[in-house]
This record gives sequence, structure tokens and C-alpha cells, in this order.
Amino acid sequence: MRHLAFKAFALACAAGLPALPTFAIAKVKIVNADGPGEGFNDPTPLAPSGANKGKTIGQQRLIAFEHAAKFWGATLPDIGNMQIRVFANFNPLACTNAGVVLGSAGTVTIWSDCPQAPFANTWYHSALANKLSGTDLSEGPKVDPQDPVFADGRINSPAPATLPAGAAGFGAPVVAPGVTGALDLANDGVGVTTDGCTTLPAASGPGRLILIDRGTCTFIAKAKNAQDAGYASVIIANNAGGPPPGLGGCDGTITIPVASITNTDGANLKTALAGGPVNVTLGTAAATAGADSSGNPLLFAPNPVQLGSSISHWDTSAYPNQLMEPAINCNLTHSVNVPQDLTMEQLRDVGW
Repeated sequence: MRHLAFKAFALACAAGLPALPTFAIAKVKIVNADGPGEGFNDPTPLAPSGANKGKTIGQQRLIAFEHAAKFWGATLPDIGNMQIRVFANFNPLACTNAGVVLGSAGTVTIWSDCPQAPFANTWYHSALANKLSGTDLSEGPKVDPQDPVFADGRINSPAPATLPAGAAGFGAPVVAPGVTGALDLANDGVGVTTDGCTTLPAASGPGRLILIDRGTCTFIAKAKNAQDAGYASVIIANNAGGPPPGLGGCDGTITIPVASITNTDGANLKTALAGGPVNVTLGTAAATAGADSSGNPLLFAPNPVQLGSSISHWDTSAYPNQLMEPAINCNLTHSVNVPQDLTMEQLRDVGW
């Protein structure tokens, strides 16, 4: 992952730039800031891959960046004779056992009380400072998530209860009326028997759901073992406190719904299972995935902080998974518009 990392900084949008006819420039231009022989200028030969016709590692890297810039250029509204320049380096970033920084970005300059700025004593990144027209376009900024509801878990018996659930980036989506059936606790007979990391016994009947503990192996491995055993859906109990996490991963062969629940709810389900049969539903929720109770999208803000991801990405609980989300999931696209990503909506809400 280190070799695929990059670092990019947005340059001033129009300040000091010559007036250029709109047909002569791209809205977003990648400015190669790498030195000779490295990053975007790496001369190592490399065969073209798919639509990327570059013949060196550096060329292919730059072409990929330019391709991303075209998506934004096609999405942003007309900005007249201004051009957004992205000062970019393709350099190794932090890669440790605690996490990996795939990329980081920021503005080179910020402006306060610039001409026609709608707010006094407010800092604007350079591109936005040069775009603002003097009209307050963001009174009380609030990004509308426009996400569909995802799912919740419901205990139907022995005692009714609702369990908040986290989305998986793989498997079948949960659609109304959801999946209802008897619940089993995973027991693969090896090590932590409830982690579902080795072959599971066949489900005792059709339509059954299985509760698996998080840990030891990937979410994908757990879901695949459950699917192979004939289960209709998988519920993964978290192994730490906090809300139910989003489940990252990518495997197109998993065709059953998968979701997560909190550590506490997992423990309660195990207690209920010890007392007899439990019937559950993995169904549609009444809340928007990835937003607070007021509908405001959540930012990724883990504790401890994860450099390169914290506060600069949408939270992993968002569903559908967002392009600007610190996770790799099957359903990501190259679109920067809702519902695939909220970044364009956020730009509009701050006055773009």
C-alpha cells in the first residue's frame, strides 16, 4: 500500500492566474510537483493496463490522477475563466500496523475577509475564496445525506427489542420486509468457537440466521463460511464498545445479507439463546445510515485519531458506502454525486 500512496494539495483557484478562455482549460488541472525520476516522473517501464495507456509507472500514476480530475471537472458548476489547480505529489505515506494513509490533501492557502466573502472572520480555502460571489449560499450549512435507510436488527422472541445495525460493503442489500428466521450461535469447534473463521456445521433448516463474533479473521471469511453452511443471513457482534461498525470488504460471491450489531447486543443475544429459541429479523430501519438523529452526516472520528482519515472522510457507517470514506468496499463508484458520495453536496452547502 505504501507504493500507492499519494499526497495532494489544492492551489489557489484564481488569485494571480491569468484570465483564460473557458474552452481552453480544464476546470481541474493536476500540477505535477514530483522531482525527476520519482513519483509521477518514475521512468520504470510498465505495460499499459486497460484504459490507462501510460508506458511507465509515473505516467500511469499521473493519468489516474488526471482521470479523477476530469470527474470533478464534469461535476463542478461553471467557474468562468478560473481554473482549480491541484499541486500533487505521489509519495510514500504512513503505513503501520495501526493503519495506512492512502492519501492526504489540504489547501496551500486560506483567506479571511476576502472581497465578497459572505462571512466575516471566516477562513476559506483558496478555491472557494475566489469563487464566492457575495451571496450567502450557506446559511446554517448542513449536508443532506440523501442516503436510504439501511437496516436494523429486531428480536421477535422471546422478548421484542430493536438492535441498531451497521452496514456491510458486500453481500445482498437488506430490503423490505427483511430476513426473518431462527437464530443460531456460530460454533466451528476450533479456537474461539463463535468467531466463524473455519468451516461451520450446516444450518439445521432453511431461512436461519447466524450470530458470529468479530475477530480472528475477516468479515468476508465469516460471511463466506456462513453462506457455505446454508445460512440466510449473518449478524456479526462487535468485539469492542461503541456503535455497530460498518463492515468493509469486497467479495462478489457473497449473496446473503450481512450486518453488525454492538458488543452489548451481541452478549444479550447469546444470553437469550442460552435460554431457548430466538427469532430475529434483519430488516429496514427508521434512521438514515451514517447520520445523526437530526439527519446530519457523520464524519469519521475514531479515538484514537487515524492520521489521514479522521475528520476528513465520511463515517464508515454511511450506506451506500461513500467514495470519500476510509474503507474499501465493493459498491464504490467513480461518481462524486449522491448517493455515491456527499462531497459535492458539502461543497454546495459551504457556498460553492
